[in-house]
Amino acid sequence: MSLLGDVLKKMTSAAAELGDAVVNGLGDLAESVTGENAITRAARHAGNTAVRGMKEIADAAIDVGEAIIDTVFGCGEEEEAAGRERGGPKAPDFVEPAGAE
Repeated sequence: MSLLGDVLKKMTSAAAELGDAVVNGLGDLAESVTGENAITRAARHAGNTAVRGMKEIADAAIDVGEAIIDTVFGCGEEEEAAGRERGGPKAPDFVEPAGAE
């Protein structure tokens, strides 16, 4: 995974944690007014499920975007893992000076 992909996934994780905190805070507020009941439990569960689902969708979109970029520009992880370098052939490490025998 690329550096940008890692950063974006960390951002989605942070946003999901914030979303969970907001859902739980609103659930606590509702329960403080109405008391704990089936409606507040269901709303809290639905909110947390929605937050997790959106995080998974965002992570999948990041993966798809990276795959498209790798396909279009040809910079796949397989090449990097194999240690291949781009460009033409390399010069040898040592070349004897002209005229030396």
